Amino acid sequence: MDTLSTDIDPRPAGMLPIRFRDGRAVLAPDSGRDAGLATVDNDTLFLEHVETEIDYAFQPIVNIHTGAVFGFEALMRGHDRFGFDDIPMFFEYAFARGILHRLDLILREIAAAKFVRLAPDGSQHLFFNIDPRLLESGDYEAGRGLPILARHNLSPTRVCLELTEDEKVVHNSSTLGILSNYRSQGYRLAIDDFGAGYSGLRHLYESQPDFVKIDRFFISGMDSDHKRKLFVSNIVNLAHVLGLQVVAEGVESEAELRACREIGCDLAQGYFIARPRRDLSELKLRYDSVAVSNRKDRRDQPADFKLIMEQIERPTPIAANTPMPSVFERFRRDPQRTFFPVIDGENRPVGLILERDIKDYIYSPYGRDLISNRAIGKGLRYFVSKAPIVDVRTEAERILETYSTNSSGEGVLVVENGHYIGMLTAGSLLRVINDKNLTLAREQNPLTRLPGNTLISQYVAAAMDDPAWRGVLAYVDFDNFKPFNDTYGFRQGDRALLLFSELMRKELTGEKTFLGHIGGDDFFIGLSGADLSEAADRIIRLTETFRRDVESFYDAEARRRGGILGHDRDGGSRFYPLLTASVALVGVGKMRGLRSADDLAGLIAELKSEAKVAPNRLCVASLL
Repeated sequence: MDTLSTDIDPRPAGMLPIRFRDGRAVLAPDSGRDAGLATVDNDTLFLEHVETEIDYAFQPIVNIHTGAVFGFEALMRGHDRFGFDDIPMFFEYAFARGILHRLDLILREIAAAKFVRLAPDGSQHLFFNIDPRLLESGDYEAGRGLPILARHNLSPTRVCLELTEDEKVVHNSSTLGILSNYRSQGYRLAIDDFGAGYSGLRHLYESQPDFVKIDRFFISGMDSDHKRKLFVSNIVNLAHVLGLQVVAEGVESEAELRACREIGCDLAQGYFIARPRRDLSELKLRYDSVAVSNRKDRRDQPADFKLIMEQIERPTPIAANTPMPSVFERFRRDPQRTFFPVIDGENRPVGLILERDIKDYIYSPYGRDLISNRAIGKGLRYFVSKAPIVDVRTEAERILETYSTNSSGEGVLVVENGHYIGMLTAGSLLRVINDKNLTLAREQNPLTRLPGNTLISQYVAAAMDDPAWRGVLAYVDFDNFKPFNDTYGFRQGDRALLLFSELMRKELTGEKTFLGHIGGDDFFIGLSGADLSEAADRIIRLTETFRRDVESFYDAEARRRGGILGHDRDGGSRFYPLLTASVALVGVGKMRGLRSADDLAGLIAELKSEAKVAPNRLCVASLL
């Protein structure tokens, strides 16, 4: 590799009195030396100034459901003071000089010292980026990082080393061996910027990380880009099957956060939550904006959460540092159990210990002696199998999907804010799904399979209770439905109801759309975040399509006349036009003021009456 050459002259304000030329560091003329440029030991000079001039900013990584901080990523600051345009160039210089590992150790010291002041309670993780070439650097020495952590009373289980995709490095056999050594010391591993490189899946398979950080390219605009959302959703599903947690990087809007939560991401990081901060006083251990956003998305998460908590199984886990004889004893005392969850020192799941993987040792006296000998035996971590991990607030169907794609079949580890709380086995998960389906069956219309009155009321109440909710509420009912039923029978009437429900599903698509069937010929439409005029246009198109399509349900004579002859309430004859739909439309915004459910019901009744005589069968009120 050619030696990096960077000339820093003239220097920007605050620049160090150093420049790098042809692999040599020199002091500039204004550094106090009288005679020209004085050459120095460039490695020593470089590393000495790193100790004093490099600082770290920290950006929180939070639980995507609660906003509680899971960890902080340490982001280096100050490389520009050395004259480097970017951080890769900074590390390129160190690698070319053969001092990359010494540089890394200094940086770890700086980051660790600052991190322990930020997270003194011992529950947050430090995410620290390492250059993949570190592992093949000429000055690399194993075990140099642990004393640094010890000086700051920081367990390696609280440190997550982030590696980017570098095909030349990560697939090197020696590199994989060093990664395995890091893992055996208790460090956690993450693949950073997943999807940005060319070897992601192989990297995922060979490095066996604990976390996958999805590159912000895929997160940006994911809420409105179906292809990106599908791509990331598949990554999330794969990661969960492998027992990995997923971090969404670069979340810059509430819409992106919600999209990440919907597809099952576990953790989130980005400007919407917090920017990187060098001043520790500006950082928090919980970000309420995330929890507030989660409360706005009230679809069926609370119901799922309750069902999961009712059915969750809570086998007592085994600590990862448990001696193997004690593990044998656990299986002996509980012969019905074929596996146990394994957790680290922070109560975070590591995986499962399966009886079948150690039975040859359990039932052989020589095997027990062999594995119990620490000098030649294998510790518990050697036998741990990865298992799917899901957050307790994950939708039940997504948990089932994760479970069904896992070949081992023992179950799914459940966490809350990253901490182990129990398991869902096949039996308990099926009970969750069954209970949810029974509840849904009770609360949906049996004909159209749309949510019924209970769920509609919950949706409206949530919208009215949330001062920040903005959108459109629409109430639809048919005109002249009873005479149509009387003339053609209830079966034909059901066909008309099904036609309208299918048209709603087709014409009013989108994740922020709620469709309901109040009963009879009354329907409900909720459009979160929708513009009032645009929503009105969409619903008018819907009713016009229904009016045209439902004409085919009449006989030829009725279609020719534009209606049917029926009986009025007094027993007389009356002409009833062809079926159409009337709509009461209410635009709701954050400036509407406080209104009760009764106030809203009264308003809707008035609008529905007016809509039946309106030329376009639509009456609109704005509470914006």
